[in-house]
Amino acid sequence: MFRGYSCYRVCPAIWYTGRSCFGVAEEMVTRKVRLPTGELRSMRKTRPAALGYILLCDVLTLLVLGWALLTALKAGDVFRVSMGYHVYLFVLMLAARLMAFSLGKANVTLDTPVIVASMFFLGPAATALVILPSWLGDGLYKFSRQEAPFTPDRTVRYRISRLFFAPLVTAFLGYFLAVGVEEVSLAAATSSEFLRLGAMVLWVTLVFIVVQYCVVLASYALDGIPVGVLVRETLLPGLVTEIALVPVAILLVSLLQLENPYPFLVLAFAYLVIANIFQRLASARQQTLRTVGDLQRLVRAGERVFAVLSHRQVLRQLTEAVHAEIPGADMAVAGIWDEEEDRYILGALDEDGWHIDKENARIKAFVDCVGHAEESVVIRLEQSGEERIFAIIPFVMDETPEGFIGAVLHSDMRLPSTAPTRDPGLYAVSRLRNLAAISAIAVHNARLYRLSTVDGLTGLYVRRYFNRRYHEEVCRALRHRNPLSLLVCDLDDFKRVNDSFGHKVGDRVLKLVGATCLANIRSEDVACRYGGDEFVILLPETDLDAAVVVAERVNQRIRQLGFLENGQMVEFSVSVGVSSFDPSRMQDVPDLVEHADQALYCAKNEDRKGDVVIAQMVGV
Repeated sequence: MFRGYSCYRVCPAIWYTGRSCFGVAEEMVTRKVRLPTGELRSMRKTRPAALGYILLCDVLTLLVLGWALLTALKAGDVFRVSMGYHVYLFVLMLAARLMAFSLGKANVTLDTPVIVASMFFLGPAATALVILPSWLGDGLYKFSRQEAPFTPDRTVRYRISRLFFAPLVTAFLGYFLAVGVEEVSLAAATSSEFLRLGAMVLWVTLVFIVVQYCVVLASYALDGIPVGVLVRETLLPGLVTEIALVPVAILLVSLLQLENPYPFLVLAFAYLVIANIFQRLASARQQTLRTVGDLQRLVRAGERVFAVLSHRQVLRQLTEAVHAEIPGADMAVAGIWDEEEDRYILGALDEDGWHIDKENARIKAFVDCVGHAEESVVIRLEQSGEERIFAIIPFVMDETPEGFIGAVLHSDMRLPSTAPTRDPGLYAVSRLRNLAAISAIAVHNARLYRLSTVDGLTGLYVRRYFNRRYHEEVCRALRHRNPLSLLVCDLDDFKRVNDSFGHKVGDRVLKLVGATCLANIRSEDVACRYGGDEFVILLPETDLDAAVVVAERVNQRIRQLGFLENGQMVEFSVSVGVSSFDPSRMQDVPDLVEHADQALYCAKNEDRKGDVVIAQMVGV
């Protein structure tokens, strides 16, 4: 029935008129406030069945209500009591709705007793006329504040149709239930009459809230929300709350008297006070839940950031955490200060994905804005004819700049209705301040870890780290019966290079050899500086033949690294010893370092410098 928009075509004129109106409204709204790229990507798609159901209810209830109200107007049966009562009930109903609070997915407004009282006192037509403007006023207020269900992740077409859905359905129910109770006397002079009146109010209230909830929740069910979740989180809590207010409805109905309105006015005022208390409690609960959610998100971000120790991994986790804090940002950026290179290592997450040290105009502008700032910075710049906001939060540890996190925003970015400020830059700073404190500790830990595990000259791991990883890989190879290989590389006649050209050139040679080793192995392999001019490469899940290929490739690349120094050619080479564990013929893993070192020793002594020598392994 609801496949596509087939339900709209019940009336072609309504379909084409509604489609044109929605298109004009959507164009007007999108021209006024342009959605950022992130929000356009995250725009939630409403199922056609849900939108068709809402529009069908809007059209049918509008037609039936219009016909009923015109009939009552012709008969002169619209306003049965003085206009003051209509205005007062309208104000009371609107105030109760504006004091609404959320209970699951239900929007509990505490206005049901006022609606029921209007059914008994005003009559069908006047009840519908009081309900429609009060509910529409409340809907317009939520629409302007982008509160649920008018959130920016929904299309304008859905939000406009939803704006009229609940008011029309509620006015429709109010009208026809009022028709059934208009002959009931309000003069409850005796206890039996009061009980009869209470039973009638209870029956009308139950029918009203059950039908209203079912009609409204059906739209959510058609939009893909599981029925069990709707019943558990919305229907049951809402019914319990509404039924608990039935005594209030009975009192309101019994006190509605034309001769003496003061008891009703006192009770209505007390009712508004109670509704306001409920609303304040619900607001405090929502604020507490938001605070708890923010803390949980920070804890999860801290766990992910502290779980990694390399600069690259820390940068990726930081940019993802920034994006989670400000999902509408065009770009999430994080930087770590590199003292050796005297610059920021930058990571960014934008519409093109995550990248590190990528050169583009926005990142360059971001770095120019950062400098060595020690406090939060919000800068507005013009880029490509559009105003961009750069929100930057540097973090400092022991008066030493460690890095920064930040975001690039549109100046017209939509902010949540609960945001403490409407300025996107200040909002971003407030969201990122706590994350910056965690980031400082994480970056400082990563820096300390790097100092303890990575050789400062070559960028390779140190011997202490190699010893730990070697033990781990040996255990893994034995457990899974996988091959494991090791290369030991030693610079040939490195003393001659130092003596002839100086230690500065020797350091350059070591750097080139370390970079070449890293460039010719996999990410899971481990390259370490084992001694002064000796390097080892651990190759997990690599047999002897593959290890020899890696050794020869590294050997050849290093031979090509010669460079000119003061007009003289600096040439160098390495000898490589290879050892390997073969699980098919070895029970235990031998000492691969010792065997590879022996092969390397043979190459040095047998005048085979610059060659790759394979260790003679025997089954053990």
